[in-house]
Amino acid sequence: MTNPNQNALPLIDVSGAPDARGRSYGEQATDRIVLGISNYKTTFSNLDISWDEACSIASNFMPILDRDEPELLAEIQGIASGAAVNIEEVLALNCRTEIIYRNGDTTEPTDGCTGIIALPCATASGHLLHGQNWDWREECANTAVVLRITYENGHQILTQTEAGILARCGLNSSGIGLTGNFLKCDRDNNPNGIPIPFVRRRILEQRSYYCAMEVALNTRKSFSTNLMISDAEGECIDFEAVPG
Repeated sequence: MTNPNQNALPLIDVSGAPDARGRSYGEQATDRIVLGISNYKTTFSNLDISWDEACSIASNFMPILDRDEPELLAEIQGIASGAAVNIEEVLALNCRTEIIYRNGDTTEPTDGCTGIIALPCATASGHLLHGQNWDWREECANTAVVLRITYENGHQILTQTEAGILARCGLNSSGIGLTGNFLKCDRDNNPNGIPIPFVRRRILEQRSYYCAMEVALNTRKSFSTNLMISDAEGECIDFEAVPG
């Protein structure tokens, strides 16, 4: 008999300094993080990528992250400690796109998610609506979580993501909304860029629409991504963001 709550999205609440947030995240989502690692071991193996090789690819980002995103790297370390796994394994989850598509063409499907924003002038309520469907792997229904982060300054983020990953789509207490879709181009796999979950997390940390756009524009990315950013006040933009 199927468990009706099997695919329910658990709410993970974290707060405090980066390492404390990460450890709490890892402790609360351990089962889903471990399942996610198992799922991606199979995914990568089907692409002739061993788990050791995947972790090695992910670990190559550590010097860049230590330089550009030390707080988020500390959170990744906290997630690993809380879930009792290696930091390279949590990084591999966050770098899954860079690992799967590391050689360009692959048998992996590249079509999927669809985002939509309706401005206040087009909605019955007069409020902006921003949403997305998430067409990815069926098994990820059992590793997805809703992560709520409360920062020491009171700012809050709510993001739906895969367990162990820093952020995907979501919104924050300043009225900024974000969705993201897969994108692919010939500039991908930039060794001097940072993985997309780090970019999305930084966008959701912003308190203004223009600061969120600035992150999308100026952050050095390792891979292409489509970023749809909205402001509850009634503005939106759709970036096709590529490395460089």
